[in-house]
Amino acid sequence: MVGVWVGASMTATDASLDYLNIFFTSIATFLVCAAGNIGNDLADIEIDRINRPERILVRGLLSTAFSKRLLAVLNLLAVAISLTVNFTVSLVCLSAIGLLYLYNHRLKRILLLGNLTVAALAAMTLLAGGYAVNVNAALLIPGPLIGVIYAFILHFIRELVKDAQDIEGDSRAGVITFPSVAGIASTLRVVLVCLALLFVFTVLLVKSEAYGSVFAILVIGCVNVPLLGFFIYALNRPTQKIIGVGSFLLKIGMAVGLFALVIG
Repeated sequence: MVGVWVGASMTATDASLDYLNIFFTSIATFLVCAAGNIGNDLADIEIDRINRPERILVRGLLSTAFSKRLLAVLNLLAVAISLTVNFTVSLVCLSAIGLLYLYNHRLKRILLLGNLTVAALAAMTLLAGGYAVNVNAALLIPGPLIGVIYAFILHFIRELVKDAQDIEGDSRAGVITFPSVAGIASTLRVVLVCLALLFVFTVLLVKSEAYGSVFAILVIGCVNVPLLGFFIYALNRPTQKIIGVGSFLLKIGMAVGLFALVIG
């Protein structure tokens, strides 16, 4: 939901913002994401018995039949709400539902493709926010596309880290992930390369003068440099506890990054 509002705030428009359209788009996005998480829990029950034994479906507190009905209702509500905004937002909504279905039932088990899909889905929320404001201006630079690139890279990094966390359960369930093939050390090296790319991207934004000094301080000083330092440390001590801390720090980095994009 927050991603939608960030994308909307980054979209230039001569008219005043239509807050009702942004609100409806954020609700539709929330519902699609909720349904996607339900679908993920349904698809991953056996994996979660190992990695996430506290999950609701694993513990039998809700039935799979009820969960499937809830998933369908949430997706239908999301599409109905998106139709009140505009056709482009509805198309993004339907695309996200389709991608989530493919991810949960197929793409998750294809090396790196699942990670890229989740990163793309996260980035799409900002684009949806832009389309809710002005379909023609949403793809202009600077605009939501800057946020889309930033969110895509950061979410891809977190997907790799999460796979490193879940390596035991995924391996037992026969799910092939990058960490299970290349190892945790190699995964952390790829994470560091992606963080370095994110750092370069941020510096280029600052140098282009599209974003000011506050953006530079928040993103470079509070996100990029601390994350680079932590994952260099993690590469030397790749324990599950350290990787878990890294995953949590990436969550914080996403929140700070989104705030910085709005302020910047």
